[in-house]
Amino acid sequence: MSFDEQLNATLQRLTAAVEGLAEKSGKPKLSFSLEQLLSVMVKHRGTFLHLNGGSFPMLRINHELVPVGEHAISPRECQALLSQVLNQEHLLALARGMEVGFAQLGLSGSVLEQLLDQRQGLILLVGRPRCGKINSFASLISHLNEQQRVRVVTLESPIQFWHESKKATVVQREVGVDTETYVHGIRQAVLQDPDILAVGELPDPDTVEVVIQAAAGGHLVLAMLDAPSAVRAVDQIVEVFYNNNDNRMLRLFSRVLKLVVCQYLVPRADGRGKLPAFEILECNEEVADGIGRGETSSLHEAMRQGNMQTLGRHLSRMVDVGLVSREEASKLLDDPSELTVMEEQPEMALSQASTPSILMDDDSPLMSWL
Repeated sequence: MSFDEQLNATLQRLTAAVEGLAEKSGKPKLSFSLEQLLSVMVKHRGTFLHLNGGSFPMLRINHELVPVGEHAISPRECQALLSQVLNQEHLLALARGMEVGFAQLGLSGSVLEQLLDQRQGLILLVGRPRCGKINSFASLISHLNEQQRVRVVTLESPIQFWHESKKATVVQREVGVDTETYVHGIRQAVLQDPDILAVGELPDPDTVEVVIQAAAGGHLVLAMLDAPSAVRAVDQIVEVFYNNNDNRMLRLFSRVLKLVVCQYLVPRADGRGKLPAFEILECNEEVADGIGRGETSSLHEAMRQGNMQTLGRHLSRMVDVGLVSREEASKLLDDPSELTVMEEQPEMALSQASTPSILMDDDSPLMSWL
């Protein structure tokens, strides 16, 4: 059986299994769920799923567009499929006639994505173990791979997501297999003409030092670090050099650091999994000056005064739109007063918007962002 025949047979079986349920539900008649479409795409190594009202669902497989099913989907059916992955914040944006982008785990369009266009400096992606930062790390590499014609060299232990080179050239090296240590691997990678270095761990002071030197040498470095907050991540690095009276490395760190993104996971208000929340520390002149002097006690206040995205601000927005409960958001904050939400309930705001009824269906399953 040819590839096309196997694909058509698979899709016909899915159609027969789902159509009977769709007819009884009173909802738009859908031949496939979004999960089923994505499963077929992954199984056949597709790269894109295209959904457009008035057209067949299309999978891009081996650079070719392959139609799915036996009929074009209507705009209403398209909305029903998308409602399975859109949260209330996305739905409200669509109701207002805005575009929605959510491929980067809540980071799409952020200052982080803008800084990835730079060619020099250090970006730290931090968080507690099992907070999902590995997924975000892979997602950012994928974004670079899709959008920029650059050479990306990764150092990881172990490699957890493989990236096939697309627009970018991605070279992945595993510590312990392809190179002895992070320090040795980074030094070798710098000699391989990289535009971007992606370092999966900073296990010791020597690794921190070579990462900073690589960033100072004209490379953009994205590195992960276990830390409970953005400020504490900076503290950990500053303490290494401050305790060793290494003022030169302190000043160098303050010059190359661009951004610290700390990721948290918070339970969804609807009980369906968890969502990522982020705080973003931007290394402006005030922050850089404090780091250069080894003084980090005022960094959190600098974030608030500099109108940066603190964890409290991000959680407040998530509570506003009903994604997260006030109780769960408060558990993540040292100071509950940082949680400031609108008096108007998100359900009221949604009901006043001209949202299509299919998007307001409370029975639609919502997938976790992670």
